[in-house]
Amino acid sequence: MENVLKKVEEYMNKYPDSDFDDLEKFLNENFSKEEVSKYFEMMGDVLGGFNKVAENPVDALLDGPKEIFLNYDKAFVIEFPKEDRLRDLKVKEWAVWEKDVSEFEWKYDEDETCFIIEGEAEVRFDDKIVKFESGDLVKFKKGLSCTWKINKKIKKYYKFGNVEI
Repeated sequence: MENVLKKVEEYMNKYPDSDFDDLEKFLNENFSKEEVSKYFEMMGDVLGGFNKVAENPVDALLDGPKEIFLNYDKAFVIEFPKEDRLRDLKVKEWAVWEKDVSEFEWKYDEDETCFIIEGEAEVRFDDKIVKFESGDLVKFKKGLSCTWKINKKIKKYYKFGNVEI
């Protein structure tokens, strides 16, 4: 799939005014039916639905992935947060925390907002499992008692206190 994505990017850069029919023709001429199908399925998931991609594939690619908001009551995850959001929060000015693969109990005495720089982890509480990985913006609410399970070494920017995301 990586090869398909690379070739599509090259094609879109070379032909920025192409429409859906042009893109589909390019894909069908250069890749197997299975690869083309997987490409459209993936793009539909990432960009917020096949209809958006079908209407104008160039705009869909330029707009980037759609933010996905996941609310777990005591934790909140934004997958694919927009760069403007991260810039407004001044995420790169926050403290940095790193931890190797491990599992531990944790209680939040105040809200924590973090941006996952690398790695992946999950937090378990109240029969819920909140999974997050590099690129996600996560908020944990004050009073949350949970179990952290770090599946791949994690590195994150973090800030305690009330941060409006």
